[in-house]
Amino acid sequence: MSVIKINMKAALSAVSENLKLQKLGEINNHCIQLVKLQGEYEMHKHEKEDKLFMVMEGTLFLELPTKEIVEITEGESVIVPKGVEQKPFSPKGVSLVIIEPERN
Repeated sequence: MSVIKINMKAALSAVSENLKLQKLGEINNHCIQLVKLQGEYEMHKHEKEDKLFMVMEGTLFLELPTKEIVEITEGESVIVPKGVEQKPFSPKGVSLVIIEPERN
């Protein structure tokens, strides 16, 4: 087993398609992925797992069913607990690291 080093800037520059997940690796049965989002994603929830969003570049907004908007800026993270509905969006674009349980 060897140590895995990831150049985040290079990995981010390799992501060219909107909403296309790029897997960076796995840790403790969790998948580490990069994704770029510009525009809106649908309102949804994850019934079985929490999800971490880490903003690398730009600003992510999460709309909640109450119409509350949570703003997450570069260098910030948010954990969305399982069962919580949210609609991610970013008018100008955002680059994210997402950590969630590996799906079998």
